[in-house]
Amino acid sequence: MSIRPLLILLLASPAFAEPDAVARAQELLRRAGHEKEAEARYRLADEARAVAEQAVGAQPKNAAAHLELARALAIADPAHPEQCRPKMCERAVEVLLKARAVDEQKLEAEHVAFELGIVYSRLGRFPEALAEYETARRLVPSERDANGLDDEPVSRSILYSNSAETLMALGRIPEAIARYRLARDTVRPLLPLGEMAWELAEWGLGVALDRDDQLEAAHTSIASALEHDPNMRHLQDDDVFFEPAGEQFYYLALGHEVAGDREEAVESWQKYLASADARYSRRARVHLDALKKGGAAGPDRARVVAQNVEMWGAGRRIEDLRAQVGEKLVDARRCYLRALRVHPALKGQVGLAIEIFPQGFVRPPVHVLEPTFLDDKLVRCLQHTVEAWRFGSSDGGGPVSLLLRLNFEGAK
Repeated sequence: MSIRPLLILLLASPAFAEPDAVARAQELLRRAGHEKEAEARYRLADEARAVAEQAVGAQPKNAAAHLELARALAIADPAHPEQCRPKMCERAVEVLLKARAVDEQKLEAEHVAFELGIVYSRLGRFPEALAEYETARRLVPSERDANGLDDEPVSRSILYSNSAETLMALGRIPEAIARYRLARDTVRPLLPLGEMAWELAEWGLGVALDRDDQLEAAHTSIASALEHDPNMRHLQDDDVFFEPAGEQFYYLALGHEVAGDREEAVESWQKYLASADARYSRRARVHLDALKKGGAAGPDRARVVAQNVEMWGAGRRIEDLRAQVGEKLVDARRCYLRALRVHPALKGQVGLAIEIFPQGFVRPPVHVLEPTFLDDKLVRCLQHTVEAWRFGSSDGGGPVSLLLRLNFEGAK
């Protein structure tokens, strides 16, 4: 799995006076990154491309203008983040190589190399992608001005993870394992700031260890990732993509298997084996055969019901939020089913206090209020699950507060 920060935050360009056209292209791409529908995202990307092309025409030696043009060309369908539109990746490579050629002061060298790594990965040109990630890693400054996500260890961790995934695509598993460990350990001191980069490094490490037949160590890494991302939402984020695309099913299958979600694990292993490039099919079949020989799944009639949903703040409609919460309760139910395997009679209620940013992100931590059951693992699973929820962008106003009262009704 490779990480492509759509919002251009983790590897943002250095702060210097930019032409207005470049800044406008960046803003359009930022907005495109929030869009969940391909048509809307492409429309904004094409606007950004037109603006960047004007900037390139006016200042052909402006590397930043070329860089934004390449980013606009390479923007992907949210449903298929592993690929560009037809012929767009190839053109993005040409533009990025031009940016490198005109960048005499090397102001954009790190970012050009990173983008080339992403585009080469999407094209399946893994040796070239690996070389570019290595170049970008050497160019990450040893010190940056701290400004949130734009932090040197996080950037370095992403580059380690992306190069590790590329090594795995090349069949160089021991090197991938070592690189994933570097990715994880580089960002660990930044937790919780670098939590997503750390989690994804743990996911990648677990998969690589599994493919190296280090089963106990693989289980440990996957279990560690699940503690923070129990519903594996970060494996399905817009800024994460898999090459080849079927790789995602291997990650999901291993996660469900470690979590004890037998039916979901079987389904994901089957999808992986049916994918176009299931190069690790031997390991997948070993997992699938073991699951098929296992016992029946746990209770399948357990229900989680939103008894009450209240909102404070402006910019969202309570009816929309209630509908979105209802759709997301499948995640809470998965937490509940896992708890029922240990405590079959577990029932009760819990309150959750949530703050939602205008962009749709949930602000951590989610506060748990007055649970009527004693199961710390279920509580933690619910917290991490809800923190990964994503709502649509609001029509205005600031953050809104949401109070949920959930009923866990057990199997009937």
